Amino acid sequence: MKNYNIFIWSMIIITLMCVTNIFAVTEIGYVQSLPPVKQYDCVKLPQICGACSYNNISSISYPNSSQAIGEVAMEKVGTEYNYTFCDTATLGKYIVKGYGDPSGVIEPWAYDFTVTTTGTDNNNTIPLFLAIGGFIIFILAILTRNIYVGFISGIIFIVLGIYLMIFGLGFVSDFYTSSLAYISLGFGLLIFLSAAYEAITDTTTTFWKKNEDDDDF
Repeated sequence: MKNYNIFIWSMIIITLMCVTNIFAVTEIGYVQSLPPVKQYDCVKLPQICGACSYNNISSISYPNSSQAIGEVAMEKVGTEYNYTFCDTATLGKYIVKGYGDPSGVIEPWAYDFTVTTTGTDNNNTIPLFLAIGGFIIFILAILTRNIYVGFISGIIFIVLGIYLMIFGLGFVSDFYTSSLAYISLGFGLLIFLSAAYEAITDTTTTFWKKNEDDDDF
């Protein structure tokens, strides 16, 4: 009965994590730039001007300030001008500069867009909640020596490792995030497999199980 109550509390913690994460991910704020773009996806660069006869992009700069492209004409459809840019392998903020001729007067314009691994602003919310939740549940499993809670913490760390391996930390996806991914995967597998092993063995005093001399929690 005591183990069942601990398991229920663990599930409540996971549910609260998921609900909070949903609200964090769906929160939208007003920004003066294009929406985030997922790495390797193409992005349409728009400009609207009803009184313009043309709009050109003068330059697009990579996050390291080097130039991606030089001057190029934008395609006109009605009063909207567009240019499709697909060189988005580098993570970070891109600067788009251009100019048009509203009412015959040349005027410059500029905006930016950010490339992330997920295509969203809240790139660290999911790994942060997974890491904190996995750690809390792991500590709970240690204190209670509950195998089933150990299963849950191991699975959370495994999911965290897979997420970091695929998406990194939003603006960063390199050797360091890969190292964190492997560490999380290894730690999660260690917890998961140790809990699984002790669940099917008859040993009385192990990492997860109490002997008769231990105090009850």
